[in-house]
Amino acid sequence: IATLLALGAVLLDLSGLATALAWGALIGSLLQIVVQLPATLRLVGGVRWNLQVGTRSARKVVRAWLPVVVGAGAYQISSIIDTQLASLLTTGAVAILGYAQLVAMLPVSLFGVSVAAVALPELSRDVATDDLGALRTKVGIGTRRVAFFVLPAAVAFAALSQTIIAGLFQTGAFGTTQSAIAGGVLAAYAIGIPAQASIKLFASGHYATGDTKTPVRIAIVSVTISAVSAYLLMQRLGPAGIALGAAIGAYVNMSLNFGTLTHKLGRVLGPGELRAIGVSVIATVPAALAGVFLAGKILTTPLWSSAAIGLLGFGSVYLLITRAAGHPEARTVFGQRPHAESQHSD
Repeated sequence: IATLLALGAVLLDLSGLATALAWGALIGSLLQIVVQLPATLRLVGGVRWNLQVGTRSARKVVRAWLPVVVGAGAYQISSIIDTQLASLLTTGAVAILGYAQLVAMLPVSLFGVSVAAVALPELSRDVATDDLGALRTKVGIGTRRVAFFVLPAAVAFAALSQTIIAGLFQTGAFGTTQSAIAGGVLAAYAIGIPAQASIKLFASGHYATGDTKTPVRIAIVSVTISAVSAYLLMQRLGPAGIALGAAIGAYVNMSLNFGTLTHKLGRVLGPGELRAIGVSVIATVPAALAGVFLAGKILTTPLWSSAAIGLLGFGSVYLLITRAAGHPEARTVFGQRPHAESQHSD
């Protein structure tokens, strides 16, 4: 962002600006690591750097690395295929698909990835101590947390898709027609957001048990189904059909990961988790109605303000309803401790 603000009006050559932005993105990524290092080193009491690939643990990590990368990269592989399929459509389809993907990945990156990253060490520790009951409980709690944050994001993106796209991108050559098309693509992607966010958590359950191959096999199946579905649906629905195919593939991936993990561990979602997820689902309905009403009635300029008002209304109603229903995550958001019974799968 700083690179664009500093050089946007200076580098009139677009190829030069693109190169500068690439370097800016690289530097930003490095800074994201550097700013965390001091605190990390203080917490762990220093790190002794060395490379010993001959140890049993190191060999185990190396053997597990490639399957994990392939399994974790299923969405990226699917996105590349989606882009190639979009190139077969009318001019601008690739760009529109990219805009919608960028927005759709936000809740997945913020909540799905973070919950899975936090859960994996704890899940692995439970496996090491043969505490499968605790493992099931933590997977269930993680699922509940993902649902609480991701379900409203998915419904909001579906209900306010064109408003959000217009607020973010509608300027210059990107007009109302492009906003309508990209909004439809975002709505289709939104259908698969809950599944996409849950995949990493369920895959982490497999990784914790030392099984890195099952998520890879599932990823191969789901990417294939996604590609075939996208190709067939884009014949009638255009770019939105590609996004819908990706959503279908995501639910196949999630279902297979969840099913195989349940077969391995036993029942993962207990009454407490199912009730909390049900509360999240029900709360999104009046929240969506409120968001659409506010975004449609309070028409303001610039365009992003209408999107902001709609999303603010959606989020406020959702939080109030889930808090009134005693949802554990809603209580935490409001600075209260969750009820003890809500912290257990059974």
